[in-house]
Amino acid sequence: MVRSLSCIFALAACLFLASCRGTSGVNTRVDVQQPVRTVEIGDAWLNERVQLLNIMHRFEGDLLVVQAQVKNSSRDTVRCEYNVIWYDMTGWEMSDAVGGWKPLLLEGLDQKAITMNAPKPGANTFLIKLRRDTAIR
Repeated sequence: MVRSLSCIFALAACLFLASCRGTSGVNTRVDVQQPVRTVEIGDAWLNERVQLLNIMHRFEGDLLVVQAQVKNSSRDTVRCEYNVIWYDMTGWEMSDAVGGWKPLLLEGLDQKAITMNAPKPGANTFLIKLRRDTAIR
């Protein structure tokens, strides 16, 4: 009885701690067949200010399209960049010659949707990456 009670408390503690984590900074991959989330945020400063919410995907014909809500949880303006790494069914990275880092300006407490299209048919997994915009202005 005591053993089963301690197992229940341990399980409840694990579930509580897992529910306290946001999607910001979680390093897992999004697989269309098995929906697991992936986000990679470049540094601790950005991770404290920006969250990716409601990551969704759909197919338009043969192309995978991803949309995510990006939220600035601070009152400061955040300049960042985002990029998506696309993978095929075997896990190989699909190159995107026209892709690259795209700028994203988030005013204080702002929320924006970003939409990304796979570079070619066959993508079924993706990784969304965010980093601070370090361009000299």
